Amino acid sequence: MGLKQPLPYLSVEKSARKRKMAYDIGCGLGSFTSELAEHFEPVVGVDYAPIMIRRAKDFLPYNNVTYLLEDFIEIDIPTASVDLFAIIATLHHLPFESSLQKMKNTLRPGGKILILDLYQEDTIWDYLTIVVASIMNRVHKTLRHESSTTHKKSRRLGGNMLYTIPI
Repeated sequence: MGLKQPLPYLSVEKSARKRKMAYDIGCGLGSFTSELAEHFEPVVGVDYAPIMIRRAKDFLPYNNVTYLLEDFIEIDIPTASVDLFAIIATLHHLPFESSLQKMKNTLRPGGKILILDLYQEDTIWDYLTIVVASIMNRVHKTLRHESSTTHKKSRRLGGNMLYTIPI
């Protein structure tokens, strides 16, 4: 799949058994949904655009994937039922706090929320944060002796930033 090479930090940890429920919010064409389908049982891809859902259903169909043409906030998801929410380049289109609260309330213990989204710097503090984060990332990479190839590839994809939000 296309996401494995340029964004290896998104690859799902391999395991002998599949994990349970995963949601891909803003699934688009379903490329990351299909990645999740290799590791989770079942997977739900959600998008608000009818053409995206139609195309996603045609993209490498999996028996364990369901696509929903829905607004994420309106979906009824049982409490503590989801192992992973993946939300790539979509959170900025949704009501931020209510979306995160919904994900938090429906995660199983030990569940994860994976967010990769766009960010627009607005204040001097935003720019300062980016400078400090860039320095810390470089130090971390140097200490771990990692190649800069991954960073260069991810920057070419639009400068997206990966955030971890404590829940």
